[in-house]
Amino acid sequence: MASRRLTSAGMCKPHPPRQRSKLDAAARPILARGHSSTLVLPLRFLLCTLFFHGSDPAASTITRLPTAISLREHDAIAKSKGDGEALTWEDLAGMKFTWRAAQEMLRLVPPIFGTFRRATKDIEFNGYVIPKGWQVMWAAAATHMDGSLFPEPAKFNPSRFENPSAPPCSFVAFGAGPKICVGMEFARVETLVAIHYLVRRFRWKLCCKENTFVRNIQPTPLHGLPIQLEQKAASP
Repeated sequence: MASRRLTSAGMCKPHPPRQRSKLDAAARPILARGHSSTLVLPLRFLLCTLFFHGSDPAASTITRLPTAISLREHDAIAKSKGDGEALTWEDLAGMKFTWRAAQEMLRLVPPIFGTFRRATKDIEFNGYVIPKGWQVMWAAAATHMDGSLFPEPAKFNPSRFENPSAPPCSFVAFGAGPKICVGMEFARVETLVAIHYLVRRFRWKLCCKENTFVRNIQPTPLHGLPIQLEQKAASP
């Protein structure tokens, strides 16, 4: 069957040239003092991007994750540490189940609904041709909840990330490809460290029985997250 070419009616057209951003204005006083614009502006942008895009997914994941975590993994790590000794990269690498549970939580409730990508050439998809320069929106749920990629997609099952069988770009909680989220590794570290100290040092009880969330860019609990915290006795 011949391909059909999409028209502009009701579709996303290419954006006009990007205008100067607020970041340009923020960097102007620094540049005026003689610093190199080729260094300062990208550095400011990358740091802001790293901490913003790393912290938000981590926060939304930490909110939902503690009830799914087993203490066994974290107890074993804590017993190998001296009094007041900080976690190491090796300790984080040992939190395999915790990170699998975090990935599964991100699959079920991704930190963003989706985003746009620009077609760099004419692309044929399902009998339609998407013209070069047009924007295409992808939604995480299109693959995350696809039963052919993730069997029983509505079921919470961290073991599916133990030996992943889904093809590349199926799990897109942090995007994929050349534009994968630069804050992904920061989010992983922040999540694992926060969960480790939370489950080791506190007991908690949810104070709100209605366990649902809304999306305000990031998924957040509908009524916030009121909890009752109780500090555990010091571990031997």
